[in-house]
Amino acid sequence: RWALFFPYISYGQVFAVFILRTFFAGIADDLIDAARIDGSGHLRIYFTIILPLSKPIIGTVALMRVITIWNDFIWPLVVMSQKKMFTITVGLAYLTSEYKVEYGQSFAGYVIASLPLLVLFLFTMKTFVRGITSGALKA
Repeated sequence: RWALFFPYISYGQVFAVFILRTFFAGIADDLIDAARIDGSGHLRIYFTIILPLSKPIIGTVALMRVITIWNDFIWPLVVMSQKKMFTITVGLAYLTSEYKVEYGQSFAGYVIASLPLLVLFLFTMKTFVRGITSGALKA
C-alpha cells in the first residue's frame, strides 16, 4: 500500500502550485497593504485575508486531485500484485476477460465506482464552480 501512498503525495503538485500561484497573484495588493497599515503581521494577513479568499480555489484543486487519484489506473496496476489490494479501477478492468464480458457486472461496478465521486461533487459543486470561475472576471 505504501507504493500507492507516497507517489500520490507528490503526484500533481506542479499543477496545484501553478493554479494556486496564479490565484494568489490575482489578489489585490490593496487588501494586504491595508492589513499592514492596521498592524497585521504575515501570519495574520494569511489567515484572515488570503486563506478565506482562497477557499474556492483550494477546494477546486483538492477536488481535482481526488478525482485524478480515484481514476488512476496505470500506477496501481503496476505496483499492486495481490488481487485483494487492487483499487476500484484495476478491479473493474479484471471483470473483463479475454473470451467473455459480463456486461451486467461490469456496468454495475462502474455505477458503484462512480457514486463516491458523484456524492463528493454534489457536496462541493458550489465551491468547485466558484473556484473555476474565480480568475475569469476582472473587477
